[in-house]
Amino acid sequence: MAESKSGFSSMLMMFAFILVIFMMFDPGLRTTTGKTMNYVLYPLIGFNNTYPILTMFLAGLILVGASTIIRHVLIDQLKMAKIQKQMGAYQKELRSATLSQNMYRVKKLKEMQPEIMKVQAEMSTSQMKPMAFTMLIAIPIFLWLSTFVGSLPVSQQTMLMPWGESFNMVHDKGPLFGWFPAWIILYAFMTMPFGQVFQKLLKVVKYRKILREGK
Repeated sequence: MAESKSGFSSMLMMFAFILVIFMMFDPGLRTTTGKTMNYVLYPLIGFNNTYPILTMFLAGLILVGASTIIRHVLIDQLKMAKIQKQMGAYQKELRSATLSQNMYRVKKLKEMQPEIMKVQAEMSTSQMKPMAFTMLIAIPIFLWLSTFVGSLPVSQQTMLMPWGESFNMVHDKGPLFGWFPAWIILYAFMTMPFGQVFQKLLKVVKYRKILREGK
């Protein structure tokens, strides 16, 4: 039963990855996706193009919230913490045995490497699992935001910084990565901190529930 569930999950993840790749590289699909998302998101957070920064911020919160929940559901954080602790203990023990030239202990530890590699692969697979599903949400939102920002009047595309400098969100490039439009950098700075906060809140809620059940 577990193998069947795992196989279905892997197939679903592979399908999600393929769909994401098509969405990224097919211009027609990108345009269709952006227009389709417009029917959903514009009535909710478009505000008739009146508050573009608020629209970008709320779109970011939707993406951050959805991707954080996906990771929280698909990744067993307690299991990951245990695996990381075991890996750390193994590496520490191997390093100690090597430095002390305890060849017998080194040999025994190296005999455990196939099992350790299996655990590492399991951890990597578990961490990769949410990525495809997160991208299925992230890319449509980014495609819609690109369409939304690009359709704004030039006056609303221009942002004034507190120190007096202005920039165009669409045509100017970001200061960190010259190939990204400035709106992507602005979007990232506005929304990234909330992902960490939201993830910590979910962990607190989950651990409290586990502790109560343990009592």
